[in-house]
Amino acid sequence: MTKYKLIPESFDGNIACYYNDAGYLLEFVINSWNIKPDGHKEILENLGYLLTEQLLPQFAQMMSMQCRKAKIDLSFDRFWIMYGYARNRIQAEKVYNKLTDMKKYYALVNLKGYLLYCKRNPGYTKMLPESYLLGHTQDNWDKVEDYNKPKNTANDTGGQKGN
Repeated sequence: MTKYKLIPESFDGNIACYYNDAGYLLEFVINSWNIKPDGHKEILENLGYLLTEQLLPQFAQMMSMQCRKAKIDLSFDRFWIMYGYARNRIQAEKVYNKLTDMKKYYALVNLKGYLLYCKRNPGYTKMLPESYLLGHTQDNWDKVEDYNKPKNTANDTGGQKGN
């Protein structure tokens, strides 16, 4: 996995691009607070140049940006702080250290969705960190139904009494 930061001259901030081992774009983030609509539009119109790591230098040159290779923080400490549930650190760290870099990346990216799911469902008991790492790092938490949402049953008559 590789991360690049593109530093523009036209606005404060940067663009972070994450590529997998095959050189394909996994994620890009525009980190800026003062980008003008025209600059935003130009970046999105030329997004095709960001799709592969090979085309990235061409995009940077075309957009008058500096391109720097950056380190991706896949450390257990980052995961532990983000997870925010200090239980069973030793077990969680053993599981985390066995994951490939790609799985660590997915665990961190999908953790954001899981934490939002936990916020939306205050009655849901948060998993132990190692449980999340062992089986739920690739779940799509945005599509998981809310914990407190009433379930439809086959016997539901819609509030009407039978005759």
